[in-house]
Amino acid sequence: MQHRTWLVLGVLIAGCSGVEVGHDYDKNYNFSALKTWSWSPKEFTADGGGQISRVTSLTHERIRSAVDHELTIKKYERVEPQAADFLVRHYAAIGQRIESDSGYDYGYYGQDLRVYDEGTIIVDVISAKDKRLIWRGTARGAIDPDLKPEEREKKIQEVVHDIMADFPPTK
Repeated sequence: MQHRTWLVLGVLIAGCSGVEVGHDYDKNYNFSALKTWSWSPKEFTADGGGQISRVTSLTHERIRSAVDHELTIKKYERVEPQAADFLVRHYAAIGQRIESDSGYDYGYYGQDLRVYDEGTIIVDVISAKDKRLIWRGTARGAIDPDLKPEEREKKIQEVVHDIMADFPPTK
């Protein structure tokens, strides 16, 4: 039975180790023309103007700060929304995920279930001219509720860096 315990523990550790990052974009859009950006005005946000969320305002501020930092490194200039080439908005959500590990071991067929919190961050880039989505980056991974504030900030910076690594996309 000890062999099975270590196998399950190994799967759990491997399952928690990474963040899944993905990107999607309009392949016909001329991203090289983008020079200036702004945060999307409130009317374009998806939080519904104050719905209850498990994502704290501290987390939202950390995400905004990390996105701002990444765009500054990429030499985009932050301007007022009416003067921007593109607008940026982000979403964050926490949900529960269930993983199943079924197997046959020592004459016993069983199923081990693990329930954990999973966080998702989405960063959208919107054409300021026609308000349409031109690029989206997403990240999804297990949340460690025991992180200290400094560790949370560092983790969010790392995740946002990974999200923004493919912006602007290269053809």
